[in-house]
Amino acid sequence: MTAPSPRIPAQKKTTHKIHAEVALHDHTRCRGFIHLQANQRLQDLLNDRRGFIPLEMSADGGELILISKRFIVYIHETNVDFSDFKISD
Repeated sequence: MTAPSPRIPAQKKTTHKIHAEVALHDHTRCRGFIHLQANQRLQDLLNDRRGFIPLEMSADGGELILISKRFIVYIHETNVDFSDFKISD
């Protein structure tokens, strides 16, 4: 019988979030928060292999949507505190 291996505590990933407006090819604009790793830039997220970007629609961890990178026209990082994070046409 072998001894159980010691549990390695999970390392907490340090992240930060930025507020951004994402414009899509059909003129839809989404405002919300994009989470980035500690040393990650928005440019790094756009250029990684994942096909989707998660966008948190409210500051308190509300609705989360996934946006396909293929349909993004631009992402504008904002410093404005929007009170309404809903999708608009």
